[in-house]
Amino acid sequence: MKKFLILISSILSLTASMALAKTEGSSVGVAFLKSQVTHQNSWAPSTNYRDDSFGGVSLNYKHAVQVANGFYLAPGVSYDRIGTKTDTTSSLASDKVELNNRFSARADIGYDVNDTLAVYGVVGYSALGYETYNHSGDYSQKKNTYNYTPLLGAGFKTAICKHLDLTLEYTRQHANLNTSDPYQKVKTQLQTYALGLAYNF
Repeated sequence: MKKFLILISSILSLTASMALAKTEGSSVGVAFLKSQVTHQNSWAPSTNYRDDSFGGVSLNYKHAVQVANGFYLAPGVSYDRIGTKTDTTSSLASDKVELNNRFSARADIGYDVNDTLAVYGVVGYSALGYETYNHSGDYSQKKNTYNYTPLLGAGFKTAICKHLDLTLEYTRQHANLNTSDPYQKVKTQLQTYALGLAYNF
């Protein structure tokens, strides 16, 4: 009986040590995305236009390596479907701005607090896909393009089991969006909140 208990104890200890590993290796993640965007037109700088979107999705791939003393670096790529549509109409013109998607090259700089919890900061550079619509008098035109800007953020992850993490992440970026009118720009701040799962392999 004693040998049996020792065997069971050894198996449980081995399982726990396998399940509660430090952050390293590759992972793929999917998350539900909430976006908050604020626009400010160059022709109406005193007015802020805001919009929220709850229908976004985020996909990412990362590869983490341990650096030293619990700190790790995880470079990767991500795709975000944003989907905000903001009416920025002023007394001068009728305008709309849509943020469609975002492709990012990024790196997580993290620290393993313990065997199940890690916190990290995010630095990256992204291509923000957007569309603007301008209408004033007889003038009407659309512009569909990308803006390239830095990306910053923070997050944490906690292990659910050996291969699965629950993640929560916040990112923020600023962009000056060009419109079809070369004299008009849209100053934009985008904030995202992502709740998701990451599979480690």
